[in-house]
Amino acid sequence: ERTENLNTCLAGRYAAICNHSLLSSSEAQRVADAERQNQSNARTSQGSSRPSRKYTSQCESGHWVSSVSSDGEIVKLEDGSVWEVDRVDTIDTMLWLPTTDIVVCDGKLINTEDNETASARRLK
Repeated sequence: ERTENLNTCLAGRYAAICNHSLLSSSEAQRVADAERQNQSNARTSQGSSRPSRKYTSQCESGHWVSSVSSDGEIVKLEDGSVWEVDRVDTIDTMLWLPTTDIVVCDGKLINTEDNETASARRLK
C-alpha cells in the first residue's frame, strides 16, 4: 500500500488522493517536487482550447456524479457511464451527492472531495 501510494503521489497529478501521512520525509520532499513540476507544466501548456478532462496512466479526472442509486450500488457519471460498486463500498457511495467530483482510476471511483475510494465495474 505504501509503494502504491508513493507512486500515486509521485505522479503529481492527483494530490487529493495522495496520503501524505504514509510518506517518509524524503518521500514527501520528492512528492512536493513532483507536484510543483506538474503544476509548472500545466501552466505552460494551458490554452483556451484545453479540455477539462485529463487522461493519465489509467486515470481520468474531470468527472462528477450525476446520480447514485439509493443503496449506493449504481453510480452514474456526467458522461453517461454507469458503474456497479462493490458491496463493501456502497456504505460510502450511497452518501455521494450529484456534482461530487470523481476521478476514475484502475477500476476505482475516487471521490476527491471526501478522499473516499470505491471499487467499481463499468457497466455502460
